[in-house]
Amino acid sequence: ALATALAGAGRRLDARSCLSGVSPPCAARSTAWHAPICAVPSSGHFAHASFAASGTEPFAGLPLPDAGGKPRGNTHGASGAGAMRGFVAINKRIIQCVDADALLAIVANEWREMNTVNVATAWHRLAKLSKQKQKRKRGASRFDARSDARMQILERLAFQNVDAFDAMNLANVVWSLAVLDHHAFNSSQRFLRRACERIESAARRGMAMPKYPPATDKTFPSAQAVSNCLWAFTTMKHPLAHALASLLVEITPKFIKEFDPETEAETRTDKTCDDRRFGTAAATETLSPKKKKKTGGAFVAQTISNQLWCFGTLRRHPGDAHLDALARAVAKHVTHFKPQELTNVVWAYAALAHYPGDECMCAFEHEIARRAKKGEWNPQNLSTLVMAVASFPHDDAASRASLGVLMRALDHDEVVTNVAKFNFQDLANAAFGVAVAGGFASRLFAALWERVSRLERDGVKMNAETDSGALMLYNAKLLAEAVAPRRARSLPPLPAWLETQAEALWTKQAERGTVSEFQRDVSRRLRDLGVAHSVEAKTEDGKMSADIDIPLPEANSGHLSVALECDGPSHFCVNRTMGAVPLSRNGVRDALLGARGKRVVVVPWDEWAVREDEGVAEAWLRARLEAAGVVVGIS
Repeated sequence: ALATALAGAGRRLDARSCLSGVSPPCAARSTAWHAPICAVPSSGHFAHASFAASGTEPFAGLPLPDAGGKPRGNTHGASGAGAMRGFVAINKRIIQCVDADALLAIVANEWREMNTVNVATAWHRLAKLSKQKQKRKRGASRFDARSDARMQILERLAFQNVDAFDAMNLANVVWSLAVLDHHAFNSSQRFLRRACERIESAARRGMAMPKYPPATDKTFPSAQAVSNCLWAFTTMKHPLAHALASLLVEITPKFIKEFDPETEAETRTDKTCDDRRFGTAAATETLSPKKKKKTGGAFVAQTISNQLWCFGTLRRHPGDAHLDALARAVAKHVTHFKPQELTNVVWAYAALAHYPGDECMCAFEHEIARRAKKGEWNPQNLSTLVMAVASFPHDDAASRASLGVLMRALDHDEVVTNVAKFNFQDLANAAFGVAVAGGFASRLFAALWERVSRLERDGVKMNAETDSGALMLYNAKLLAEAVAPRRARSLPPLPAWLETQAEALWTKQAERGTVSEFQRDVSRRLRDLGVAHSVEAKTEDGKMSADIDIPLPEANSGHLSVALECDGPSHFCVNRTMGAVPLSRNGVRDALLGARGKRVVVVPWDEWAVREDEGVAEAWLRARLEAAGVVVGIS
């Protein structure tokens, strides 16, 4: 209605001219038009759809900052006391907004009076409101910034001030774009590139100093600012995330000694920035007099959690020294990490296949167990943690004892009763993790399998993600049959529709076996030794395949053949500081092959390389084969 009235009065602004930086013909009268815009009720949205229906431009009648215009605070006496009071007042009104519409009304009415802090605060508050809405109503859609034309004012102000924001405010705007999933507007890519350049440049200037400036100096990005930027670029799947990851690896040693988890113990009580987790003990903690007040930009638990999540998501290993240092910091202060933060940490080490060390794993598992007894884990966190912990081997007495503490805690009522809230992927992750850990007799495994057996086809939408879940459930079923057959027979069967789908996926996966150069090399050595064999040989049921299958003489302890498994780097933890630590999935494979009449003999890639360098590869291979009962043809 406003656009139509202005157009009828001959005062219609050309939105395309404004957005391109060209002053519209009637720009001289823009001041006179500001009053009617301010008078628009806060409930009125300048929705693109409504303007499209009327055939008018989305921004007809709405004065935008032109290409050279900036918020008044940057160009008109910003240093004056009066102007500063105005900026503070605007900031207070922005922070007090309880919904996006009220906030955007302030932006539309007062953008001329806003400085860079106001602009960054508006973006940050909008993102916070979106997160709070999703928390209050699980599954609620986030605020769709693209549906409100007033967002174009914030977009233009962000782009125009990309070189004027201090490091903290720039990081806040970038973080907000990721939270709002709003990074596809006209100037967004130029803004993000320039923001990344400025963050990196400022950080390198700080690193060049004798001591990196403190977090209170907003000219230089703090550890948390860089971490938040990396999180944002990773969430947006932006290619510059890798550049920020490299920067974070360089800058973290400057801060890690300042890690102080006490700053995270504060409960936020103000409504404007409440970020408490629902249904956890963290939501009810209070700040004791001895604990320190939260400091913006400090190197805190969230900083570590965010960067580890990003490294895991990007599948970018930052180096053994970096991950080992973070693991020690987490293990030392593990009780200070919030549930989601600790979940991100443990998941990242599993995703990167980096074994954090026996002491750190023990600390992680005991803390997961302690919180499980109190019911502090939500279904997604718990299932992720169980699967992540199970991905690492527990092949000595101390690690098995630590795993036992965790498995007993998972049988508590607080955990078992919560299985009713698990979705399909949660059930798959948890069931597979418990199976790999050998917990077939646990109450948790029984509860999980009971839930799975009652799944209705209509309640599970099968896609690439749920296909992965179906494969994990089928793998857990096969593992139970191989390791604990009596227990497996007592479990309820998988739903027919799910077993059919999972079996088809599993068989297709088994048929996709490829022959590596490592396998070919070992195969050539076997031919030289006169050992008959086949490569990528399927088992009789077609559910498994051996890298190299070597027949055995009859009556050989019930085994039909030797499965010579050529385990390359992907079968081991990647950190060389721990030696060759095999992943637990190797044991799963060995158990499934063993149940199908195979005697598994492993050829680790690193040991094979050493024997080849020493010129004794064939002799070493002969000894392993003869120990497994293979008759070697050439002496």
